[in-house]
Amino acid sequence: MVGTGPVHLIWRTYRPSWYRKEPPLCHRAILVRRMIGADGKPRMTEVGYVSAYDESRLTDPRMRHEFWLRARDRLGRLRLRPNEIALIEQALAERVPMSDQLICRRR
Repeated sequence: MVGTGPVHLIWRTYRPSWYRKEPPLCHRAILVRRMIGADGKPRMTEVGYVSAYDESRLTDPRMRHEFWLRARDRLGRLRLRPNEIALIEQALAERVPMSDQLICRRR
């Protein structure tokens, strides 16, 4: 990603359209970079999707564990500085607490 500004975390709320019954409220964490466009107006450029969670399952330790596995995997793939990753993880933890136990999911 080409850009010079710092990376910020934003949350987008949505309801899955594929859900048969009343769809749950879901939240998606997205990294953006705020920049000034050629016309002098502020712009937000999406850097990447981090992870998402279903609000109704936030107390489920397995869901929190999977959220953090996805988030750390995706943060590791992006070209971010270690201090940026630490700040992003801190912001994520405000919404989705880290799981106390390691849950292994077998396939």
